[in-house]
Order: sequence, then C-alpha cells, then structure tokens
Amino acid sequence: PDYWGKDVPAKRGFDNYDQITIEYFLNANAKLEAFKKGLCAIDDDSDPVKRERDLDFPAFHKGDVVAETFDTGIPPVVTG
Repeated sequence: PDYWGKDVPAKRGFDNYDQITIEYFLNANAKLEAFKKGLCAIDDDSDPVKRERDLDFPAFHKGDVVAETFDTGIPPVVTG
C-alpha cells in the first residue's frame, strides 16, 4: 500500500505483496518435510538423484506440487 512504485508503469505486476516470510532450516530433511506439508512454497534441491527420490509424496501425485527446472546457463555439476 505505501510502496512508492505502485503506480509506475514499469513496476506493474511486480512487488505486489504485503508481506514476505523467510523460513530458515538448519536441516535439509526438516526443510523437505515442511515443503511436503505445504509450509514452504519452494524446494530448491539441486541434486537430481535426491530430487527424484523426494518427489514421492501425496501432494505431488495429486498434482498440487509441480516439478520444474530452469536453465541457469551454468554448466552442470558432475555427480555420481
């Protein structure tokens, strides 16, 4: 509501939120379980093997959670 750029045409569609919440987890398993229960909106796991294994939960099978990847332009990390 008090954002200075709310009427600037270049900012239309951006920064239209009232509150940002940052959740910090010291344990990767706790972060994953919070994501599975819907307490977190994003899970940013970069390990493809772990990510594939962790997608076996009810919300994913129902379609409530979508697995997406995006190209960062950085060469892939060698795993194995």
